[in-house]
Amino acid sequence: MASPYINATESLLIPELKHLDHRRINLKIFTGSKSNMEEGAKIVDGYPWKTRVLKNIKKLHAKMFLWRGRDGFNCALIGSQNLTRAGFYHNAEAGVLIGGHKKREVDDVLDCCAAHLQLLATGSHTQI
Repeated sequence: MASPYINATESLLIPELKHLDHRRINLKIFTGSKSNMEEGAKIVDGYPWKTRVLKNIKKLHAKMFLWRGRDGFNCALIGSQNLTRAGFYHNAEAGVLIGGHKKREVDDVLDCCAAHLQLLATGSHTQI
C-alpha cells in the first residue's frame, strides 16, 4: 500500500486488522515521510505479519492499496485518497476499484502497480 499521509489516531485499518490472518500476509507500506512511516508502524506493530516492510519514499504522492487474496480474489484501489478518515470519508476524492477472482487483467494491474512502487522504493523512476 502507498499513501503519503497516514494518521494512526484516525486510521480506518485499526478495527479491521484484528480479523486478518497475519501470519499469511506480506505487508508493505510506503509513505511520504519519516513521521508518516512512524504513524504506519503504530497501526501495524503488534501483529505477527509473515513479512513487514515500512518505507519512506521521499516526495511520494501515489495512493495505491493492493490486495492479493489467497483464494484468488485480488483488487486494487488507486486514487487520490490518503490513508486517513478524511481521505476516505470527508474529502472530495476520486479513485477506481479494480477487482476480480482469478482474472488475468486484474493480476496485470496489480503486478504493474507493485512493480512501480518497488521502483520508487529503490529510488528509480519510471512511467507506467
